[in-house]
Amino acid sequence: MIKLFSLIFVSMTIVFLSACSSALSSKTAAQKPSSGWLFGRAAPSVTVEELMPVAKTPVGNYSAPVLTGHYANSAKAQAFINKMAREHDYDREYLNGLFATLEHQQSAIRLMDRYAPSTVKRPPGYVPQPSRGSWTRYRNNFITPANLDRGTQFWLENEKTLQQAELEYGVPAEIIVGIIGVETRWGRIMGNYAVIDAISTIAFDYPRRADYFSSELEAFLLMAREEQIDPRQPMGSYAGAMGLGQFMPSSFRQWAVDFDGDGVRDLWEPTDAIASVANYLRAHGWQTNQPVAIPASYSGHAYRQVKWGFNSNYSLGELQKVGILPSRIPPKNQVSLLRFANQSNDELWLGLDNFEVITKYNKSSMYAMAVYQLGTNVEERARRYRQASDLSPEGELLVAN
Repeated sequence: MIKLFSLIFVSMTIVFLSACSSALSSKTAAQKPSSGWLFGRAAPSVTVEELMPVAKTPVGNYSAPVLTGHYANSAKAQAFINKMAREHDYDREYLNGLFATLEHQQSAIRLMDRYAPSTVKRPPGYVPQPSRGSWTRYRNNFITPANLDRGTQFWLENEKTLQQAELEYGVPAEIIVGIIGVETRWGRIMGNYAVIDAISTIAFDYPRRADYFSSELEAFLLMAREEQIDPRQPMGSYAGAMGLGQFMPSSFRQWAVDFDGDGVRDLWEPTDAIASVANYLRAHGWQTNQPVAIPASYSGHAYRQVKWGFNSNYSLGELQKVGILPSRIPPKNQVSLLRFANQSNDELWLGLDNFEVITKYNKSSMYAMAVYQLGTNVEERARRYRQASDLSPEGELLVAN
């Protein structure tokens, strides 16, 4: 959701904001234009007309006088083309040619249905009870010996970048590593859908989420034009999420970062992906040097009757009344109650502001806790491995002369 290019006039000083351009890595894209953010630099003494940004030409040899293919008779697709031409100065024939290549992805529709939220009506005051072992099963998807080995390797190979990103954005390396690990197993599973096919399928053929995905399709086409990449090249998830951190197009436009300074924002490679995840979390309120969550103990069963989850809110006194005590005093009195069901007992935590920030990435308490625990486990293993192997911060084995 990066804002469109703009000219800001303050008194007689003109500040020109030039958008970063980006492309896929050499593995997935051939073009890498140079650009970068220029904040607060006074413009030279030129006319306004000379300062106006020149609209980039979309990439790809697409052109057709009329729309053909799967969406030839789609009123939604035609209305979308009209919108892009009217509001963003897209050439209609270019979009006709591009949209003629769209392939309907029925598997994306099935996956959207599978992960759709429940529509069951609950009575006021209803407190859901987690199924036994649900947290154990979820956690075991991520925190396994093999996955921790892969995470440790990722950490050691990118330790310098992680340190730089933590210094720049104030987000701990273990949280960045945890998110990338949960999202894509550190780049091993980034999706095999053409992003434009996945997003257009849901935008045009899935009414429940049509509005949101139409806006993401709009953002994707603008992103492709700004970054000078062929819209058919990016690959991602069934919902159109991209790169190691699985950014949606609107998030890419607003929070992707060219951290290695090569003039492109390449979220399919670790350096830019690491910084972009950190930038996203900072923008959503990450508090530097503050904890994420605190373990809690409980007695009795009264706690089972109170609302839980990252969006719950209690004072420590209120929790004490239902038998819940923190393992240590949190930095603030208001916390959320987090409840995770193991096979034979519940695991309780008190969520703090930074825990809620992680849920901005995915609105799930189990997701946020998996990110937190995966990242801290990988950080500990990487630290021990470096100590045992005498590794440099860049992950290279130091050999004594």
